[in-house]
Amino acid sequence: MEVFEEHLFTELTKRLLRQAIANLPGGSAPARPADQRAQSHRVIGLLMAESLFTLEGAECIPLGTQMPLLEIGRAANAHRADIVALSFSSAFPQRQIPGLLQQLRMVLPTETSLWAGGGGVTRLAKMEGVLLLNLTRRSTHQRVAGSVT
Repeated sequence: MEVFEEHLFTELTKRLLRQAIANLPGGSAPARPADQRAQSHRVIGLLMAESLFTLEGAECIPLGTQMPLLEIGRAANAHRADIVALSFSSAFPQRQIPGLLQQLRMVLPTETSLWAGGGGVTRLAKMEGVLLLNLTRRSTHQRVAGSVT
């Protein structure tokens, strides 16, 4: 696949997902500002997460990619967010992630939960004040199998 084809597919998919999200019924579940900490500006995974949260009744406030941490904190305050969710790709330098999450945790209100997911957090140690979403195929399968029994 050529690079321009990937970009075209990404833009069309983003448009389609945004239209689908706009047509989902809103809910009263917690608001979740979301940002993707990735070297590239690929946002399909972020849109898929937004779609799932919206289906669960959450009001999602998409912030796009590469938003400065202080601005994420300001957005969470302005929208009285219950949860801030970030996605770190596996291409993001893993050694930088704990420091970024600690900085963001310091600027968020204490009542706002901080979630971090994506391939970049799969090997991180637990962090106080941060929910690490290490959802690999194996752990997801184990969860489903475990919830059935």
